Amino acid sequence: MMMMMGKKATDMKAAGRTALIFLIVVALFLASGDNNSIMVGGTTCSKRRHSLSSSETCCSIAASTGLKLQKLLKLNPGIDCESNLQGQLICIQG
Repeated sequence: MMMMMGKKATDMKAAGRTALIFLIVVALFLASGDNNSIMVGGTTCSKRRHSLSSSETCCSIAASTGLKLQKLLKLNPGIDCESNLQGQLICIQG
């Protein structure tokens, strides 16, 4: 009888540890930040993003969004304004 109680206690401890690990993983996931954030050009963009069409350029996006070109480039480091931008997702507000 004593041996059975010891096994149950061990099983309960293992289940408790598993539940604790699960809760820690969930808490870390929830604390990791805004789930709507995405990485754009190596930076996190959590507010406004824009998917470029074939006719758009860095200058036309800057003009249509009211951003200065320098600000657009700062929000999107590594963007190559000389290449075809179609389909690229860019950040237009941090």
